[in-house]
Amino acid sequence: MILLVDTSVWIGFFAGRDTPQTRFFKDAVREDADVALTGVILTEILQGVPSDSGFARLRKDLSSFRMLHPASEDTYVRADIRMRSAEYGFGGVMNMSTNGSC
Repeated sequence: MILLVDTSVWIGFFAGRDTPQTRFFKDAVREDADVALTGVILTEILQGVPSDSGFARLRKDLSSFRMLHPASEDTYVRADIRMRSAEYGFGGVMNMSTNGSC
C-alpha cells in the first residue's frame, strides 16, 4: 500500500504541529511505510522554505520518498473526489492502491 501524504500534513509535520494527521504520518515513517508525494505536493512544500540551503536540504530529504506521477485523466477525477471528501472531513492522508502512479 502506498500512503500519499497531503501538503498540509507535510507542512504540519515540519512545523512541529501535533495533530492526528502528523502523528499518523510520524508513525508511518517510523514503520518504514511506503510514503509518497506528487510533484504538486513537492512544489507546495518547497515554496515555503525561506533559504537556499534549507531548500536544498529539504529537497534532498524529500527525494528519498516515492514520487507519484499522473497516469491518466482518472487522476483528475480522483482529485475531485478527494476535494469533495475533504469537505466532509475525510481529507489529509489518502491511501493509494496503485502501481506507483496516481
